[in-house]
Amino acid sequence: EAAVKALAEVGLAHKDPVARRAAVAALGRIGGAAALEHLKRTVSGDEDERVRFHSLRGWRRWRNARDEEAFQLFCDRLRYDKSARVREEAAVGLGLKEVEGAFDTLFAALKDKSWEVAAAAAVSLGKTRDPKAVEGLATLLPLKEWRLRGAAAAGIGWTRRKEAIPVLIGLLEDPEPCVARTAWEFLKRLVDKEIPFRKTEWEAFWKEKGPTFEIIDREREIRDAQKYGYALNDRDVYENLDVIVFKSRGDTIQNLLEILGIRYRLTQSANIKKDGVQPFGVFVSNCTGEMQPDDHERVQWFVHTGGALFGSCWAIDKTIGQEFPESMRKFPGAKGQVLDQVRAEEMPTESEYLRGVFPGVVRPIYELYGAFLIEVLDPEWLEVLIDSPDCATGWGGNGNLAAWFTVGHGVVMGSSNHFDRQTMSKLQTARGVSIKTEADRRGFAADHFGFSWERIRELDAKGTFARQSDAEKEVTDLSAFRFLTNFVRRKRIVDL
Repeated sequence: EAAVKALAEVGLAHKDPVARRAAVAALGRIGGAAALEHLKRTVSGDEDERVRFHSLRGWRRWRNARDEEAFQLFCDRLRYDKSARVREEAAVGLGLKEVEGAFDTLFAALKDKSWEVAAAAAVSLGKTRDPKAVEGLATLLPLKEWRLRGAAAAGIGWTRRKEAIPVLIGLLEDPEPCVARTAWEFLKRLVDKEIPFRKTEWEAFWKEKGPTFEIIDREREIRDAQKYGYALNDRDVYENLDVIVFKSRGDTIQNLLEILGIRYRLTQSANIKKDGVQPFGVFVSNCTGEMQPDDHERVQWFVHTGGALFGSCWAIDKTIGQEFPESMRKFPGAKGQVLDQVRAEEMPTESEYLRGVFPGVVRPIYELYGAFLIEVLDPEWLEVLIDSPDCATGWGGNGNLAAWFTVGHGVVMGSSNHFDRQTMSKLQTARGVSIKTEADRRGFAADHFGFSWERIRELDAKGTFARQSDAEKEVTDLSAFRFLTNFVRRKRIVDL
């Protein structure tokens, strides 16, 4: 109570909007009736859009649209706020299954002058599963703006209604690959079948099965959540998921995915438009992450409509920073690229993305090879997950190595290190480490890579630690990959 009182009387009254943003973010973390009452006033009354934005996020942290007071607040902000950023957040908040009464507000928002708001409203309208949603979203399909057609396709898919299927089949030949691929992805999920990406085959299927077809709703969702979102094996989390890897000049996560047996498809600069992305996917931008304007436009749309974007090293600046310029960028104080091997540690947060990344008392060492450190531009929006005091000491006072944030229906994470640099040979002389003997290799795997004793015994039985060459192949740091896997888990666990 004392903290809420101080934040309200001092923080919210401060003339500097930066101080007010920090105050509403703190109130959002505290929660409780008194804090939410203060946030309710600032979400509509403060002149600074970021204060209103973070106030709304505070409400979304503790209340969802099934709560009548929250529902009215989200509807009010979507209708009347002058900031597209706030309107988009409100639209996302209304996208909850079986929320009644949101149709009129979301349908009106399909005509918002900001495509981001209209797209968020389209996806949310589908997620409500309102009986009128398919018909309402179909009004976007004749539009020239592909981003709205694509969002409508996603929304129609989210309705999980039988009448959505013929509409999505008609979109399989949309001239924009992102729209067509979105329709295909949702069709496969609606019918629970792998049918090729050809309109003729889907038409034949629907002609035969359509009259008697029924969508298995609740049981299918629960089964998929248990199978994918709660899977114990990392590889199983990626099953039947569209993983898109952006091939670039730096990192090579595709090599790790192949070792782990995870299916993916490659794209590259100037090809993303042709290859297509869709919001049920995960897009990994390898360092350097340099793209063409057409590419950026599609990855940006992908995130706003529900996709998960992960960028390594230079992609912090060249992909994420280009698409979301108010989020993060290369830290300028490091005076160039960082070449170092630094001890890292997780931040004291409750973030689900840290779960299992660094087991027990593991102390990771990160190989920074021409790396970009992360400058957080909006500390109330982004959450830093990994920090390095070593890095901050040696490189201009910044130790931010991994951070994440949400945008619309999607999520973004940036990591300073490369997937392919976290090996024993690269780290064998880091910070006084010595890896010369079998015992050294075994200890390093436990202390710095987080290998369980069970896994170490399995490798011991194969003689892996006896030779450096064998250990190099099978003993690598998977912490960055575990971040990515946690993102995928979150994406696949449905709202039951």
